[in-house]
Amino acid sequence: MAITITKIAELKRYLNEMIKVGRVDDSYPRADHAPKVREAVLAVAGNLVMTADDNSIELAQRTRQSGVVHEVNTVRFAVGGRPYVVVYSTKVKKIVIRRASLQGVDVARIDNTSTQAQIMAIFASL
Repeated sequence: MAITITKIAELKRYLNEMIKVGRVDDSYPRADHAPKVREAVLAVAGNLVMTADDNSIELAQRTRQSGVVHEVNTVRFAVGGRPYVVVYSTKVKKIVIRRASLQGVDVARIDNTSTQAQIMAIFASL
């Protein structure tokens, strides 16, 4: 399941849940699980929005046992029709951009040490 982001309000709600308040049924924001990328999240989101093809940004969703549907830390998007996935990797503790799918080749790894210029260059190269 996925929700396509077509309105700023939808993106704002997702980012607010990730950074500030957490999802329904969460006691804290998801970014609190990932302190090594917390400062890079907004730079990644902004560059993704500016780079992605129109109407290509999709937030993966899951249904909890309680029946509540929520977004997970997987964003699919396309650039020039080429598919990419952005995911937080608990293995490497970084935001990872992959080609085509969750199992795709890593294109980039981003964390709090990544500069704005580096993040912009990553997205410009997609």
